[in-house]
Amino acid sequence: METDNYLADVQSQHACAAAPARKKQGLRVELRVVGETVILACRGRVVYREEAAGLTGQVSELLSDYRHVILNFAGVESVDSGGLGSLAMLCLFAKATDSRVSLCSVPPQVEKLLRLTNLNTVLEIHPTESAALAACEPILV
Repeated sequence: METDNYLADVQSQHACAAAPARKKQGLRVELRVVGETVILACRGRVVYREEAAGLTGQVSELLSDYRHVILNFAGVESVDSGGLGSLAMLCLFAKATDSRVSLCSVPPQVEKLLRLTNLNTVLEIHPTESAALAACEPILV
């Protein structure tokens, strides 16, 4: 199927690799396309250097082809200042390109950090992936 081949190409082009010698895993990302929305299921850490930079690059590239990217953070263990900066930058980039980046299924410890830094007022955050998908459907009047 053509969509499956395209999805495989997109996944291989936008892979975030973890450093192999680390005790803790870096960031792993699984990509799915649902209609005109891309969902990135994130697992691991969104931290300074490769992980945060890889996520930023991957989402930025995807926003050139898709108007909405959902970051499913259900599997995210931790976010540091570099990760927070990347999320803020993605939000600004999305607004500048008339796109959207949403977060969903954010773990309590990460949600607390987003509240403490007031990023929860800038980022679009949904409790579940289905809620995030529903929010990106066009409103019919």
